[in-house]
Amino acid sequence: MKNGGYDTMHLYMNYDGNQSKGVCDDGFRLANSIINRCEMMLA
Repeated sequence: MKNGGYDTMHLYMNYDGNQSKGVCDDGFRLANSIINRCEMMLA
């Protein structure tokens, strides 16, 4: 999923107003994976 973190955190939760805990948990999981990948690239 190329834009999974963006889609989940910004579009689904913000614009669509989805307040599902599962969607929120998935969004944070994706955000953390993006942060970890960036961290690896900078190391």
